[in-house]
Amino acid sequence: MDLHKIIFRLESNRIIRSQPVVIGISGGPDSLALAHILHTAGFNIILAHLDHLIRPDSGTDADFISALGREWGVEVVARQADVPGLALRQKLSLEEAGRIARYQFLFETTRSMNGQAVLVGHNADDQVETMLMHFLRGAGLNGLKAMPLAGILPEWDEKIPLIRPLLYTWRDEIEAYCREYQLTPRIDLSNRENTFFRNRLRNDLIPYLQTYNPNIKAVLLRSNITLADDHSWLQNELDIVWKVLDPELHEDWVAFPQPSFLQFHAGAQRNLMRRMIASLIPYARDISFETVQACLSFVARPTRTNELALEQGLSIRLVENNVFLAREVENALEQQENVLQLEVHESVLTVPGQVNLLSGKHIFAEMLSAGAARSHPGFLSAGHAFLDAAKAGGDLQVRSLKPGDRFTPLGMDGKSMKLSDFWINTKVPRELRQRWPLVCQAGIILWVPGFRISDAARVTDSTRQVIHLWVE
Repeated sequence: MDLHKIIFRLESNRIIRSQPVVIGISGGPDSLALAHILHTAGFNIILAHLDHLIRPDSGTDADFISALGREWGVEVVARQADVPGLALRQKLSLEEAGRIARYQFLFETTRSMNGQAVLVGHNADDQVETMLMHFLRGAGLNGLKAMPLAGILPEWDEKIPLIRPLLYTWRDEIEAYCREYQLTPRIDLSNRENTFFRNRLRNDLIPYLQTYNPNIKAVLLRSNITLADDHSWLQNELDIVWKVLDPELHEDWVAFPQPSFLQFHAGAQRNLMRRMIASLIPYARDISFETVQACLSFVARPTRTNELALEQGLSIRLVENNVFLAREVENALEQQENVLQLEVHESVLTVPGQVNLLSGKHIFAEMLSAGAARSHPGFLSAGHAFLDAAKAGGDLQVRSLKPGDRFTPLGMDGKSMKLSDFWINTKVPRELRQRWPLVCQAGIILWVPGFRISDAARVTDSTRQVIHLWVE
């Protein structure tokens, strides 16, 4: 085992020896060897152990790690997680539930201990097995690239990296290292059982493939490195297409224009869709081909109802020319509070008077004195607008968005901005903007209901009459 390369991988990722790193340690050969290598090299390590409560004797692993920490004089953080219960509640496999619980624990520990990185003991055999698992499940490049040597996982932390220093070291090299330094790793006998998919690959499929090519693991690892490079290049290209599409990303939903999406190559469409789905369910590693294909088919040929339920709690719908992908069917359109939509595209709003909106709402207008306006309970509310009558003029227009619309929001020192930029700042979904009411006078937007009035019609000390607008 080339220890210099392992240390170089850490130093090339700017890992400083004096600052703490958290090592996820099970007690097995991989994580034990990794911890020993770093401890011997003078790194400041913290051993983090999570008991998954799967095996009846799993508590003895924590005792082993605690004793190791005392022997080496390093800090140990140990915790338990009900992984079987998590798998049952969230309808996950034990492997997936364990992965989620483990990474959540490791990153929480690293943050609490002011650590600079999370280190895990994945090795080259693990990489080959992961690649084969994804291949057999029908993955594309994103799955076949398997695990990166180092990187940020935003679903766990935006700044702390996850590093796998042993990723290009074979399991037999690691076991030889343990023997050389008289390390006595814990052996998980469940790894010999074929209950888990990964174990069947390790114990049955790979030995079978070696009868065709004794070097099959090395061949697959080389292919993995090539595919990882291809995937990295593709992501750079995808970033360019992503900026052109400019989808709106929110915690529970994504919106993008259907016509723009359909202009892209099928490969770009598939990767764009995968990235959007991943933004909604970041914890899910495997987004099935069927789910992606169903989304692509829907965008090209929407259903008669203009919506479709998908797996993993996703849904997709078409609203006018915008596609709306959400984690729940009703997440944005029906559950958003204070959504305002025009009944017709343009109406005259007399003062006093009213204009009808959808969902039984109305915009009302009345005339007040300046004193009555300032003492009104809604004077500072976003649901009310108070305009200088002399500046606003007579009757107003309530209309929908027009190309090139600009707005001068109150508080911007008289500076105007594109209304499209204002919408982005307010996070109003794209599919709601086309029919959002705009109160105007002679083409100038005086109020965006629910948000702000224009600086051009603000009430000042010289204001005598005020137009009061509100929605209810």
